Amino acid sequence: MKSSLLKCLALLAVFTFSSGCASYKLGLPSVKHSGVFVKPVLNDSPFAEIEPVATASIRKHIDETSNLRSVNLGQADAILETRITDLNRQIAAVQSSDVGRGRKFELRFQVEIRLMPVNAPAGDPLMQRTIEVRQDILAAESQVDAERQAGPEIARKIGRHVAEAISDTW
Repeated sequence: MKSSLLKCLALLAVFTFSSGCASYKLGLPSVKHSGVFVKPVLNDSPFAEIEPVATASIRKHIDETSNLRSVNLGQADAILETRITDLNRQIAAVQSSDVGRGRKFELRFQVEIRLMPVNAPAGDPLMQRTIEVRQDILAAESQVDAERQAGPEIARKIGRHVAEAISDTW
């Protein structure tokens, strides 16, 4: 009797633990929008000329994901709208001998992302999110030159963060 009870408990345990794995699918999670049309980035920030580089970076990083691709509007499942809304500059470090001039700055970009369905571009978005992208710069002689030199790296970070935000299924 004791052995039959142990067999029943073992069988019950096997059914309990194995039924949870029945719906598991091996591989990456699927998304409803695999083809994304990337509209040109809009820039409301005072950071000049970042729009075309950021747009190209977003397309590149979307194509590098395993579950999304950048496509033309006719082939798209969704439309991606990206807007750089704000830039905040903060002094991150100063020289101890120089009380008036910062040397290291932290740039914080606020970026709004909207993923819209193709069939209802004015309707409710599939996803809407605001992300923050940070970049440190070192202004040796000119802060303007340092920001201009950091532009491609900032665009790469924006592209990477946007692609992660729209491909993240969690």
